[in-house]
Amino acid sequence: MAFNLYYYESKMICNYCKKEYSTYKVRPGRYKVIAQDTDFMPIYEGINPLLYEVAVCQHCGYAYHKSMTRTYGPFMLLIGEIYINQLQKIMNLCKERTIDEAIASYKLAYLVARASMEETIILANFALKIAWLYRLKQDKELEMRYLRSARELFNKSHANNKEGEERMQYLIAEISLRLGDIEEAKRGFSRLITSREVSNKYRNYARKRWEDYKYENQAVKEQEG
Repeated sequence: MAFNLYYYESKMICNYCKKEYSTYKVRPGRYKVIAQDTDFMPIYEGINPLLYEVAVCQHCGYAYHKSMTRTYGPFMLLIGEIYINQLQKIMNLCKERTIDEAIASYKLAYLVARASMEETIILANFALKIAWLYRLKQDKELEMRYLRSARELFNKSHANNKEGEERMQYLIAEISLRLGDIEEAKRGFSRLITSREVSNKYRNYARKRWEDYKYENQAVKEQEG
């Protein structure tokens, strides 16, 4: 086999069918984070590794992401009944992927996570990443749909630590702003800015984002006037 300059093959043992398969991952030297969007979407130079985070078994269709924890025993029985037995077609997503194929891989991971009753925050993060991928496609309607799903799921979630909780509160406010729910965004950012319990990191994130929004909004009003 010829050496691939852009990808390496990661060997996997499927948690469900126990068969071995290989899936593409991006070589570390082929991408670099050059910026970050306000909802934490990384902006990459080179190949986007986000497209390859989910591994999908080419034998049974089981989709796995490193954030999943319910990948054994009784959870596999649920996955078999609710997910595997309902699959109409097994997709081969083990090689180079388009954005659409990456979206499909995350949707499969979402279904697996829901079947195995993963923590809601895992589902929320999947919905957010699907929204990011639709943003890369410049599909505004579907981006907004998955941002709404992400916000709903984040609102139902519980983080395991203070950093996770603050990140979640910030994302709820940020997503609200992107959805045009300005009053909800204002309340969320205000809580982060004024609370003595919030870390400087997220207080500063919230303050900067809200000030940037007000500045941009004022500039638009002046242009329209």
